[in-house]
Amino acid sequence: MQGWPMVNFYHLLLAVAAYLVLLFLAKQAMLKRGKGFELKTFSLMHNLAMTALSLYMFVQTCRELYIQKYSLWNNPVDPTPAGDGMAHVIYVFYISKFFEFIDSFIIVARFRLRQLAFIHVYHHTSIVFICWAACYFWPGGDSYFVVLLNSFVHVVLYGYYFASSIVEKPQPGARVSWASPYFWRRYITTLQLCQFVAMLGQSLYMLTVKEARYSRKGAAYLGIYMLTMLYVFGSFYKENYKGGKARAKLHEG
Repeated sequence: MQGWPMVNFYHLLLAVAAYLVLLFLAKQAMLKRGKGFELKTFSLMHNLAMTALSLYMFVQTCRELYIQKYSLWNNPVDPTPAGDGMAHVIYVFYISKFFEFIDSFIIVARFRLRQLAFIHVYHHTSIVFICWAACYFWPGGDSYFVVLLNSFVHVVLYGYYFASSIVEKPQPGARVSWASPYFWRRYITTLQLCQFVAMLGQSLYMLTVKEARYSRKGAAYLGIYMLTMLYVFGSFYKENYKGGKARAKLHEG
């Protein structure tokens, strides 16, 4: 896998640097223009494609779990050809994080710069390094857990983005029916927080289990990262949803 596209660490650094520079330049250009583009069709296609890709990764992960008879946690990386299926899914998951960069440019192009908050940029630039480490050092074993949870959450998240783009946005203060995708915004953020708690639980288990079959170092890195994600997403939740209010857009997670 180390010879596969974008697995070279320097290629990753170049891609992230290009993302940040291009995002800055795009933001400056849009500030100068003063108004955004509609991009509704492109946004719909992107969200639909990401929903389908996330569903593919979730189904393929479940398939490999069944074939390889994984337990919940403490699964070793399988270096034999039997482990190639899970390694492939983890690689696709890593590559998908580059396609998620498109989210940022859609936000900028539509001149919705408030959504381009720290939580958005931090998550996009940090998660790709975590996925690279899993792909490069631990392409299997307990790395599956992040792929399974995050791909499921992204099926829901991008499905929400798609649905909310084709229905009328409710007026401020209006009562929102449960049939509207906007009703579920708060609960999707809760789902995102739950996945971080579950991943932190996996990390703590691997750090304390007597006979670890998966990398303790990998578990430690994941645990530290999940603490940061819980902090930034928890702060976002507290700021935007306390008191029953839902004032901001969802962020990817």
